[in-house]
Amino acid sequence: MAPLIVSLPHEKNLLSPDEFFCEQSHICLDTFTLTIGPDNVPFEFGIFYGEETGDGVVSITEETTSRLVGNVVFKKTSDELCILTGATSVQISSAMIDEDYRGFALATTAYGKLAEYFHVVSDSVQTVGGAALWKNKIAATPSLTVHVIVDCDTTPRMLPDPNNEIQVYDSSKVYLEKLIWSSKDQKTFELAGSLGIESSVGEHHQSRVLIAKRKDNPQH
Repeated sequence: MAPLIVSLPHEKNLLSPDEFFCEQSHICLDTFTLTIGPDNVPFEFGIFYGEETGDGVVSITEETTSRLVGNVVFKKTSDELCILTGATSVQISSAMIDEDYRGFALATTAYGKLAEYFHVVSDSVQTVGGAALWKNKIAATPSLTVHVIVDCDTTPRMLPDPNNEIQVYDSSKVYLEKLIWSSKDQKTFELAGSLGIESSVGEHHQSRVLIAKRKDNPQH
């Protein structure tokens, strides 16, 4: 895995579960509907997982129009990371929300629900928007605790705090920002800064990711 980088946006595509899995076998872990926003727009969320491959997707559909408006793609992490976290952990590889439906907290809702089944690890390469989601939304979700994993591609371990306890990450801990987020160039650095993300310029020597766990059931 590469270091956790604040990068420029990259192309993503919306895929239904059938399109995502093609001919692979998979199961539905959960489906649920939420009405969101002042207009009470109903959205159906579905969590689908291929136990043999470790691949999975959260699909998000606007129920009134049956329109697929978002998905979160994930994959089971290495055995080393699962052992470290004490449970099956999955890493987010893509989170895509249709432009017309941003601002409904759909990705945050998907991450929170996914955390009921797995420990959720960030992608090792983040867009600026993805970094802002983790900093301002995921880390601020009352039901979740977010930690930092360092050396995730060699010998993963939890980042300790000054008291040698596991460090809890939230947006108030400004001193952690440049240890986690790095920008590849000045333009990205300035864009990240406009969203309140304090990053360093240049890749970290150690790879770092974030992990979200449910507070009420941290071991699942």
